[in-house]
Amino acid sequence: MIKSQESYASEPLAKFHARMDPRGRIVLPKTVRDIFEIEAGDFVTLLVRKIKLNKDAKEIHVYASFKFSGRVNDKGAVVIPKHLRDKYMIKHGELVEILLLDHGKPEDNRVHTIYTYIFHV
Repeated sequence: MIKSQESYASEPLAKFHARMDPRGRIVLPKTVRDIFEIEAGDFVTLLVRKIKLNKDAKEIHVYASFKFSGRVNDKGAVVIPKHLRDKYMIKHGELVEILLLDHGKPEDNRVHTIYTYIFHV
């Protein structure tokens, strides 16, 4: 019999890539919204990474990252605040990596959903 040990880690709830639209929006994938029951009007905390792909070398280079909270609209989009787009020079159509860190309902005082990953080795 194989004996299992548990270990704990903090992990993002989801990680995906998106292209920013002309209005500074990125869309949370429907699968992610469905899994975590994220609806229009809910708040999410995201870590955004400005990246460049080197497909030949199979590398992803991270040039900047920042965290913010925003409200999800009826199409599953969240606006990256203009001051952050300007500060990190993120342009329309640019590929970014998004990590979903947290989510919550508007009636909550703050975004505070915490998931703990338990690894059975």
